[in-house]
Amino acid sequence: MPKKSSVKDKNIFLTSREEAENGSSTGFTRAEAAEKLYISADRLFDIEHGNVLPKPDEIINMASLYRVPALPNYYCTHICEIGQKYVPQAKEQSISQIMLEMIVTLNTLNAQKERLAEITVDGQITDDEVADFKKIRQSLNQFSSTLESFKIWLDEHDPDSDR
Repeated sequence: MPKKSSVKDKNIFLTSREEAENGSSTGFTRAEAAEKLYISADRLFDIEHGNVLPKPDEIINMASLYRVPALPNYYCTHICEIGQKYVPQAKEQSISQIMLEMIVTLNTLNAQKERLAEITVDGQITDDEVADFKKIRQSLNQFSSTLESFKIWLDEHDPDSDR
């Protein structure tokens, strides 16, 4: 079993490596993980200690090796400037919480669909429509975030996954 780091404020990359399922044990040593990730142990150290930012391909490889499908979403919503603007942040939730949130949001969107059609039919959003449009956009953002959470939950619980 690999020795756990004594670092107090561990980032998600270090925690993911230390908690990864590795055959019959838990965690990878830095050297083991670096070899499987095709990067140097020094680079992995720097990523895990916040000295350098990981590259997207490194995140994808870590997510696969460590079996943490939420890593790409974390990277996109916390590190990548484009992702911070356009990728919804997933929340770690149980499947029942995700489904209830999805149902509530879908019901809200269903109730808002006629108003959205009224607002967008002329291709313009007038001053009297802005408040309603913002509410609808919030509902769409909420649904998008819930959908991201659902996709990650599915990846974590997929019996056919090669994890």
